[in-house]
Amino acid sequence: MNSINEQNNKESLVCADIEYRATAAENHCHGALNKLADLNRDCLYTFKHRKKTRKKIRNKARSYYEDNPDGQFDPYDEIKDAWACRYVLLSQEFMPGFVEKLVRLIVTNKPVDGISSPFKHGGLEEITIYDNRPDKDPLSIVSKVTDKLSRLLSPEDLENKVKKDSKPSGYSSVHIIAKVTVDYTTISGEDKKGVDVAVEVQIRDIFEDAWGEIEHRMVYSSKDDGEGENRPFLSDSIWGQHLNALKTLLDGCSQYASILYRYEQQSQIVENPKSDSAPLSLADTDKRHVISLLKQEGVGNQIILVVDAAYEQLKGVQEQRLQLSDPAYQELADTFADAIKVSQAFLDLKFSDGYSVRYFLESERLLALMNTTESELPLTVYDDYQKLFNQFPEDLVLAFRKGQILCRKTELQDFHLAVTVLEKAQANIENPRCRSSNFRQKGLNLLRDAIPVQIGHACALISERLIKTDPKKAKGYLERSTQLNQSVVDRCNLDMLSHVEADHGRILGRAINNFLNCLIDKERGDGTIAAYILSKRTPEWDKDRIAELLQWMDHPGLAKFRAEYSTRDTIMVVRAVLGETDLAKKEASAVMDELYKRALSYSSLEGMHPGLVSVNLKQYDEKLCYSRAVTIHTLLG
Repeated sequence: MNSINEQNNKESLVCADIEYRATAAENHCHGALNKLADLNRDCLYTFKHRKKTRKKIRNKARSYYEDNPDGQFDPYDEIKDAWACRYVLLSQEFMPGFVEKLVRLIVTNKPVDGISSPFKHGGLEEITIYDNRPDKDPLSIVSKVTDKLSRLLSPEDLENKVKKDSKPSGYSSVHIIAKVTVDYTTISGEDKKGVDVAVEVQIRDIFEDAWGEIEHRMVYSSKDDGEGENRPFLSDSIWGQHLNALKTLLDGCSQYASILYRYEQQSQIVENPKSDSAPLSLADTDKRHVISLLKQEGVGNQIILVVDAAYEQLKGVQEQRLQLSDPAYQELADTFADAIKVSQAFLDLKFSDGYSVRYFLESERLLALMNTTESELPLTVYDDYQKLFNQFPEDLVLAFRKGQILCRKTELQDFHLAVTVLEKAQANIENPRCRSSNFRQKGLNLLRDAIPVQIGHACALISERLIKTDPKKAKGYLERSTQLNQSVVDRCNLDMLSHVEADHGRILGRAINNFLNCLIDKERGDGTIAAYILSKRTPEWDKDRIAELLQWMDHPGLAKFRAEYSTRDTIMVVRAVLGETDLAKKEASAVMDELYKRALSYSSLEGMHPGLVSVNLKQYDEKLCYSRAVTIHTLLG
C-alpha cells in the first residue's frame, strides 16, 4: 500500500511540475505569438491557446505508462503539448507562407515582422504535416509546405525533423513542436532557472478547425484528453457515416475557399496593375518605423514632414511603375537627398536590430539614382554605395545592389568582382546573421531569384569580353549564365504569372530575357547579330519552349518588363532568328516610330533624318534598341 501511495505522490508531483512548466511556457510565449496573430489578420481567422489541466496531464501520462509497461517512459520528454496554441487560417492557400514565417521565428531566433523570437535557438524538435491526399491533389499541403521549409532548414533537419502523417478522417494540419527556455517555481517552492520546455503550435484552416470542433463535441466530448484528431475515426458507426459526409463537404469548401482567394489575388494583379507591389508595402512599413523612431527621439515636426514627403513621393513613383530612366527617379533621389540633409543630426539613430535611419534614407536615394539609367552610373553613386555597404557588410540587399552597380561599370575586373560579391550573398541568404532590416524581410524572398539572375548577367558580360581573346572561357561563362537564368525560369509556370508580384515579375522577365539572349549568343559566336540573321541558319532550340516564353512575355504579370527597350530588342531578334518575319518587322517598326518621336522631344530638329535618331536619344538602351530595330527592318525588307 505504501509503495502505491509513494507512486501516486510521485506521479502527482511530476504532473504538478509539468503543469507549472506549462504555465511558465504560456507566460513566456503568449505575448509574441499573439502579436504574430495580430500582424497577420489578413489571413487569420483566430488564434487559440490552452494549457492542459493537471488531471489531463495525469490521464495522458497514465496512458503512456500503459503503453510502456517496461517503464521506458519519461513524462517530461513525452508530454510535449502541456501548453499549445493554434492558428486558424481563413484558407489553406495561406498555410505555406504562414508556416514559413513561424518556422523562421523558431530556427533563426531572429525577429520576424518586428517580433522577437520566444523560442530557444535551435529548439525545433519536429514538424508533422498531416495530410492523406496525393501530393498533386489541389488540397494537399505537403509539397507546398515542404518547399517553404527547404529554404529554412538544412537537408539533414528536413529529413529528420519533418514528417508527413495521415489520419483516417482526412485531418489536414501542421503541428510544430519547439522548445522554449523558462524560469519557474516548483510546487515545493524551489526556483528553477533555464529549463527547456516543449510547446506545440498547430496551423490549420477554418474548415478543418470547424470539423475538429464538431467531431469533438458530437462524438468525443466524454474524453479527457481533448485531442480529437488522435482518436479513431468512427467510420463504422452511424455517427461516423454522417461525420464522414460532413468532412467531405468541408474539404470541398476548403478547396473552394482556396480557389476564391487565389482568384482574388489574380484579379487584383491583372485588373489593377498597381496593387500587391512588394516595394509599395515596404515603403509604408519603412516610413512608419523611421518616423516612429524620429518621434521617439523628439525630432522636430518640420524634419518629420520632409521625411514623410519623401516616402509619399516614393510610393507615388512605385504606384506608377515607371520605366527605368524616367525623370521621376532623379526627382525622387533629390527629394531623399533633401530628407538626408535636414535629418543630418539624427541619421545615426538606430533600431533594435542595429540598422540606422541613414540606412533607410540613403539606400532609397541610391536606388532611385540607379533607376535613372540602365547604363554606367557616376562613380559617386558606386562610392556612396560602398560606404553604406561598409557599414552593413552582411546586408544582402546592399550586397545585391553592389553587384548590380559593378555590372554597370566597364572593366572586366568589375564584372568578376560582381560575381564574387553576388556569390557570397547567395551563399549567405539562409544565414540568419546576413539579413536586411527586420522591416524588410519580404524582400529576401525576391533575392532568392534576383541574385542568380544577376550572377548570370555578370557571367554574360564576362563572356562578351572574352569571346575574341579566350573563346573557351567565354563559352564556359555563357553556359553558366544560361543555366542560372534557366533555373529561375523553370521554377515558374503560367499560373504563377497570374498572381506574381510586381518586382518578381521584373525578375522573371529579366531571367527570360537573359536566357533568350544567351541562346542567341551561343548561336552567333563571335559574329554579329546581323550576320547571323542573314545566314538564316536554323538554331538548335526547343522552339515550343521559346514560343511559350515569348507568350509569357506578353502576359499582364510581366507587362512592365515587356515594355522595356532591352526586352523589345531581344524579342525582335528572337522572332527574326525563328523566321517570324512579319512579327519581327512589326515590333521593329513600332520601336522605330516610338523612339523617333522620343528623339524629337529631346531635340527641336523637325524632320530629323533616321540616322540621327540614335544620336539624339538619351539612354543607352534606347540607342541600342533603335539601332537594332533599323537593322532588322532593313534586313527583313
